[in-house]
Amino acid sequence: MAVVSMRKISFIGLKKDERDIINTLIKFGAVEINENIIPDNNDTTYSEVKTVSPEINSIKQEQSRLQAAMKLLEGYDTRKKPLFHVLRDISEKDFEEVISRKADYFNKIDEIERVLAEISTLKAENIGINKTISSLTVWTDYAGRLSDNKTKTTKTVFCSHSSQEILNDIIKEVQDENLPIYVNTVRSTKDGAFFTITYHHSVENITDSLILKYQCVRHEFESVDTPSASIQQLRDQLDANIDRITCLEESFAEYGSLLPDLEILYDASTIEIAKVTAHEKMSTTRCTFMFEGWIPQKSESEIAACLSQDYICHMNFRDPEDDEQVPTLQQNNILGSTVESMGNMYSVLSYRSLDPSTIGGFFFIFFFGLMLSDAGYGVLVTLVCAILLKFVKMQKSMKRFMTLFLFAGISTIFWGALFGSWFGNLAYTLSLGSFTIKPLWFDPIANTDHFMAFSMLLGVIHMYVALGFNAANMIRRGKWVDALCDVGFWYIFYTGEILFLVPYIPYYNELPIANTLPKIGMPLLIVGFLLILFTKGRKSKNIFVRLFGGVTCVYSLVSMLSDILSYTRLMAMGLATGVIINVFNEIAAMAGGLAGGFGWRIIFFIIVFVIANIFNLLINMLGSYVNSCRLMYIEFFGKFYEGDGKEFEPLIQETEYINIVQNTNT
Repeated sequence: MAVVSMRKISFIGLKKDERDIINTLIKFGAVEINENIIPDNNDTTYSEVKTVSPEINSIKQEQSRLQAAMKLLEGYDTRKKPLFHVLRDISEKDFEEVISRKADYFNKIDEIERVLAEISTLKAENIGINKTISSLTVWTDYAGRLSDNKTKTTKTVFCSHSSQEILNDIIKEVQDENLPIYVNTVRSTKDGAFFTITYHHSVENITDSLILKYQCVRHEFESVDTPSASIQQLRDQLDANIDRITCLEESFAEYGSLLPDLEILYDASTIEIAKVTAHEKMSTTRCTFMFEGWIPQKSESEIAACLSQDYICHMNFRDPEDDEQVPTLQQNNILGSTVESMGNMYSVLSYRSLDPSTIGGFFFIFFFGLMLSDAGYGVLVTLVCAILLKFVKMQKSMKRFMTLFLFAGISTIFWGALFGSWFGNLAYTLSLGSFTIKPLWFDPIANTDHFMAFSMLLGVIHMYVALGFNAANMIRRGKWVDALCDVGFWYIFYTGEILFLVPYIPYYNELPIANTLPKIGMPLLIVGFLLILFTKGRKSKNIFVRLFGGVTCVYSLVSMLSDILSYTRLMAMGLATGVIINVFNEIAAMAGGLAGGFGWRIIFFIIVFVIANIFNLLINMLGSYVNSCRLMYIEFFGKFYEGDGKEFEPLIQETEYINIVQNTNT
């Protein structure tokens, strides 16, 4: 449960060693380099701005080509796929060997791109062919050749109109005027009429005017044969193109073996971008380069010894100054590490604050188990997570997430046993009421008042711990008075309020001490109120604010009650899980007809039971997770969490597919 102490590093080295030093820093993965340092003086020997973006752009273009080729070849990858995405271990020797053959791999990518270009051209051609076939289909009743539409004395044009009535009007007008024009109806469909107009050259202008007058659509064809023959030719061409595309796509199979090496090249380009980016952040002279950054204190001596031994350089380390924003690096035990990312989703923890991960993780798991609250479900969750963690390779982030649910499953077993819920009342249902598993503590369904009171008590404890973190953060900064006034007095105030309200809280109002506690609570409430009243505005220059700045604490009476009541969701979710399980058990029993004897009816019971409980488990796991997060973010973190930090981002080999293992011969 700690934020790692950081040190500021200032480094100056020879320019000729810059690349090697960057490589060394990447291997250590423990130095964050700040942005480019601009000297305060007007020394022109420094380059204030480094422009190497074209190099990054070039690498990104190569990376884009690699990514496109990898995506294409995924379907031809014969490697066994893991359940979760994991980084593949490779040795430095194998890594360098693949890099040395980079040109050969990009020649293969050139071949792949040429094949893709040909496939793209053929597919575009097929689209055009299909459109042409579609346009010719309505003309299949036309017996003539499409190219024989012009003689020495006549010409034929192909037209269409959406209305058959218009075509009849055209024919009538031609007949009435006795024009040397012949209109031939080829086909009439619901989309309109398709016809040809054959006319003598002497009436070409009249024909054009006629077509324009009735807004007919002219059709032009590149085909020279009859429509039917042209369609057949086009279909043959289409089939040939499809066969060619299939052949070209099958040729990708021979490139499938390249995928593992292309992944190495992709990650190598990512590492190279990181190096160039680090180079951009540094300032240089003609012979030297320099940078400033942050380093964990525990890594200081190791890195200093390594760099001093191998390079001519100068380093200076110092503690952070009060006005500097220091990056945050958290280091926690197995419990705290599982919820680090959850806190960072809320906001990155401030460097100068206490790390609440371990305590927060405990409460998260505690609340999750209380809301899921069925030992049978807990056993399932625990077993599944344990098996996956033991036998399935997964990345660090996924392993932490799975560990979180492993602990949550154990918590669920604990609460389920206390409440006597093992797949709900399954034992009672199967035994037809002759046997039941008794709770070790109490039955929440039969004692809802007790459950609600206990949930509210947990809320009080949770918020008291949050206020304790707030006080601890103040004390770390030497603000003892603030810790006393802004937390200590509030403890008195809240405690008095809670004790005063005990007689009104279900279950606790039946305890013998219930009538005595308010006598203690009222004085505490009054004392806490007066202390807050006269100390809340102590930092103000206004005398009235200084004396009565705590008047607003009256509102906190309502706020505190509201916060405590929000923890009744623990009861609501816990009851929902148990009640739904019991209902599903009854439905399964009726579906299987268990009252009529076991025998083959048990099969129906098992089917309904399994399907219903899988659904219930998944939906209630989601609800428990979401509501646990809600209590952590709003009720817990909201009391003390200082989330104005900056995440520590060291220069590392951040890869997507491979993990480079040093000093191995694998």
